[in-house]
Amino acid sequence: YPFLFGILGTVLTAAGYFLSPPGGIPWIILTNRGEAFLAIWVAVGFCLKRRQSEERIQRQEQQIEARTQALTETHQKLYEQDRMLTAFHEVGNATRSSLDLDEVLDTLSRQVIETGIFRSLMVAIVDEHTRSVNVVRSLIRRPGESGLGFGPTNPDVTGISYDLSDRDIVAEVARKGHLEVIEGWDKRFNTEIQRPEDYRDKVSYFIPVKQGDRVLAVLATGSLQKDKAVILQRIKGMQPLLDQVAVALDHARLYAEVQERQKVLENLNQRQARDIAERRETERKLVQLERLRALGEMSAGVSHNLNNILTGILGPAQILHQISHDPKVLEQANMIRTSSIRARELVKRLHFAVRGEEETVQPVCLADIVEDAVQATRPRWKDELESRGHQIDMGVEIVGAPLIRGSQSGLFSVLINLLVNAVDALPEGGKIWVAARQNNHRVRLTVQDTGVGMDEATQRRVFEPFFTTKMDVGTGLGLSTVYGTVTRWGGDIRVESVPGEGTTFILDLPIWTEPEGKEKTDDETPVQSRSGKILVVGDEKIVGLMVARMLMYHQVDRVESGMEALERLAPGTYDVVLIDLGLADMSGDEVARKIREIDPIVGLVLITGWELREDDERLSAFDFWLQKPFAQPDYVRSTVAMAIQLRDGRPEISPER
Repeated sequence: YPFLFGILGTVLTAAGYFLSPPGGIPWIILTNRGEAFLAIWVAVGFCLKRRQSEERIQRQEQQIEARTQALTETHQKLYEQDRMLTAFHEVGNATRSSLDLDEVLDTLSRQVIETGIFRSLMVAIVDEHTRSVNVVRSLIRRPGESGLGFGPTNPDVTGISYDLSDRDIVAEVARKGHLEVIEGWDKRFNTEIQRPEDYRDKVSYFIPVKQGDRVLAVLATGSLQKDKAVILQRIKGMQPLLDQVAVALDHARLYAEVQERQKVLENLNQRQARDIAERRETERKLVQLERLRALGEMSAGVSHNLNNILTGILGPAQILHQISHDPKVLEQANMIRTSSIRARELVKRLHFAVRGEEETVQPVCLADIVEDAVQATRPRWKDELESRGHQIDMGVEIVGAPLIRGSQSGLFSVLINLLVNAVDALPEGGKIWVAARQNNHRVRLTVQDTGVGMDEATQRRVFEPFFTTKMDVGTGLGLSTVYGTVTRWGGDIRVESVPGEGTTFILDLPIWTEPEGKEKTDDETPVQSRSGKILVVGDEKIVGLMVARMLMYHQVDRVESGMEALERLAPGTYDVVLIDLGLADMSGDEVARKIREIDPIVGLVLITGWELREDDERLSAFDFWLQKPFAQPDYVRSTVAMAIQLRDGRPEISPER
């Protein structure tokens, strides 16, 4: 426009100059007017140009500001997307690298808080089996902190469980599967945890994490009212993340169920393996018990037969000792008597060792038991080793050891176990040394060998039941039995060993102290009574003859069966009846009961080679009992005398017919 006005002014000025009539208006005036007009128009043109330029600059500034705002919004969106992508990436890595539910939840919670998507987050997992919703995470970013600066919002929240049928907002979202946005306080909040004043000008968001129609978890967060639109936009943008989390949670749940079922199967397998092992162990123990029972029965029968045989050996030797005055005869009789008594005690100890019964605690001569145990194990440490070309030197040293408090069978079993273990530790021969001497108020017994020895771990467990280092040999109960026997007597036992150098078992045994007021009975005067009529019932002829000879001052009759005894017996026929327990036709206790029906006041004495307990029911039919072989003839005579006195003291009773 200024250019056009300038041209127009030039044209008008030129026209005024050439068209002015002579004598008319001077051209200079026209010219001046034209120039003025031109100047005006030029000025107007410049003003218009400047205004146009200012408007153009203003429009450009507005465009720049709009572009800057658009760039800021774009940057903010890119930042939000970057945070989302970071969270997606980390959660995706967690779901790909692990199926552990806790790891997935930890990664989700940390990423949501660290990337600033939410300031706080509560995670509740839906348990379909229990129909409940359980709060498992509750985190918040603290003011002024960044990075990992977050912690629990409320320690009382984690661990809360809601039933799916509850009216609580968390249970409702889990049940319905819809996003819930609540401004301010809502009556569906948990009133035990929250306070209404905490929710002024605040917005709560409860977000379901779903896979299809199934709600797997509920996320909860909060914001100020002014940030509501931003949070809703973030919730919308994180939907792919929630879908990914739903898949991860479902996989983790399935994995947890598989793991749980695997544990159940492993437990079942372990239980089945234990049951099989226990059944096999039970079967093994039953077989072992059956063997022990058979061995016990066999040992009882052997003991009975040996006792009968020893009665025929010991009895004549005792009679010879009483009727002869020839020194040579007495010497031989004493040798027979001593050997028979030792044999009788050895049979008794073997019987108790096999049957597992325990004798009454009594004074025990340690030297005698050591000698018996050494001789009893001789086939193991001498004959067997020498047959393989090896040799064991056995040494015994007993120095002034007093009587100990224990039982003969128990001490015999202890020594047998220790000596057998020592022999097993010397597969190629060596030395075994048994020593005993008084140590203060105890007797110290040591069993030492030069065998393979034991390490510290074995020494710590050597007295444990069922612990053994032997392959396919023994039960592991030997040394535990030794430990129990010694400690039951009030003694101590320990082991010292060096691998490759040998082992020493050290036993401190209590010394026998005779109770006050108890008198010795070895020299007691035999009980005397009148001469009586005695009936001996037994199928062992030699035993009957020996009893008859011991009771030569009485009138003695003998029969070999129970029926024969019952046929002979009538009230008052005999004063005392001695009955063997093992008869061919009926048991001795049965004969005794039938005799008692015939003659209620007769004295009944049991004679047996069986080892019986004091509480054996078969003893109730008798007044007294004698153990074969008889230790002393006087003991037999005293027992018969007491039976006669008992019979004479009973009132006459008419037998029941």
